[in-house]
Order: sequence, then C-alpha cells, then structure tokens
Amino acid sequence: MTLRSLCAMAVTLVALIGAEASAQGDPLQERLDKAVAVYNESVEKETKSLAEYIQGKLATAQGRGDLDLKKSIEAAEASLQRGEMPTLQLLKGAVEQAKRDLTRAKNKLLSEYRDVERDYVRQGNDKRAEAVRRESQQLDGQLAEHAIIRTPRPRPKPVIPADATKWPKTGHHYKFYAMPGSISWSEAQQQCREVGGYLACGETPEEFEFLYSLRVGKRSWLGGREVDGRWVWTTGVASPVPAGKGGDNKFLATTRGDTGGRIAQPDVAGFVEGYLCEWDE
Repeated sequence: MTLRSLCAMAVTLVALIGAEASAQGDPLQERLDKAVAVYNESVEKETKSLAEYIQGKLATAQGRGDLDLKKSIEAAEASLQRGEMPTLQLLKGAVEQAKRDLTRAKNKLLSEYRDVERDYVRQGNDKRAEAVRRESQQLDGQLAEHAIIRTPRPRPKPVIPADATKWPKTGHHYKFYAMPGSISWSEAQQQCREVGGYLACGETPEEFEFLYSLRVGKRSWLGGREVDGRWVWTTGVASPVPAGKGGDNKFLATTRGDTGGRIAQPDVAGFVEGYLCEWDE
C-alpha cells in the first residue's frame, strides 16, 4: 500500500461525529479539523526530513561503491514510502527523533480531542461528547509510533455505487451526483462520508482534469477548502488556490466550462449543481 493510500485511508473524514453536524458546520468539529490539519503538517515534515536523510546516506553508499549498504538503504527507503518507520540501524538516530516529534504531535492532537469532548459536555451535548471520546480512543490506537499515517480518522465501510468510475492512475472510484435543488459544501461532504467516501480531491493536474470530465458541464463541489489561510484537499494535500477566494469563499467548486476552472464559494446551497465523491477502493 502506498503512502498516498495510507494518507487517504481516513483523510479528514469524521464518521462518528460528522453525521451529527449541521449543514453550516460545527465550531467544535472545525477545531478538530484544524487540529488534524496541524498533525498532517507534522507528518509531512517528518516524512520529508527522513526521505532527505535517507537520500543523503544512499548517495554516500553509492559514492563508496558499497552495494550491500546501498540495498539496505533502498529497502529502508521503500519502508518509508509504504508509510512505515525504517528499522535500519544506520538510520536509528534520525528515526528516533522522528518518533519523538510524531509522539508530541499525536499527544497534542489527542489533547485537542479531550478539550473538544469537555466543551461538548459543558454545552450539555452528551451525545456528541461521547462520539468524540470514541473517535479519540480509536485514533489513539491507530497512531502507532512505528508508522507514518496522516489523518487516521474512523469512517464507515465504503459503499461504492456500481456506476462509479474507477481511475487506473489512483485505483480510486469517483461519482458525480447531480443535485437539481443544489446543496452546500458541508452537506455534500456529509453525503460522501455516509457512504465511506469523501468529496473528490484532484491532488495532481491529471486527477483534477479527470474529475472535471465527470461533472458533465455542471458546477460541482470538490474536496478543497481553506484552513487557516491555506488551501488544502480533505486528504491534507495542498490544493490549488481557486478564483474568488476571500471572505466566506472558503470552499472549492468547479465552474461550468470545460477548461478545468475552479472557484471559491461560501458553504451555502445555490451555486453548484452537484458534487463529486471519491472512494479509496
């Protein structure tokens, strides 16, 4: 399984608490989304740092003509690409530092979960507080120190429609849902979450153009949004900045044309004519 698959494995989906959120969003759920985004950034940083360190060691081994060491380092590099911490003794110092940094990031994320749970209790919303507590427990068990996994948040088992389109380049399935009565971004995201998917993310120019071809000339929500001034896909990967950003325009939609246009809109119904869901399988 690739690191991208591990990253997308749970993205920023909220299966346990998301179903209870209102269409216009929930400030406490937004806090969790932001906390997850910060955790994702930490994982990206540690992954990049380890990858660069391994490349340096690989260059040294190649320069020395040490084929056995080169093979060992390449195996460690492959482990990192699979989302696993390398176990090669030569890399021990860098790996241990990455583990310490990720543990701090994990503890900070779980602390935010506890704070949000407490705030729901203070609001008298015991149902949501319990849902956050359960998600936190599952999250704690999934964030193993030997693995590098972004946003491992629980979600329902994927229910992929028979008419969904599989794109070979990612192995993912996609489907455009036409909504004559329109729909808000949060409502569309929730619709995708309830069937184990998420609003589609065009993480590469190729994937974005593929998504654009699926919405048959209609405006569609995609899984991009602005988080603390940064445009990101719900997978945590950076998203291209759309036209019309600013103010309440924090959610990504396509335009009607056939040239791959994208525009920022507020989280309200009335602009789009549908939405695109994506499933990892």
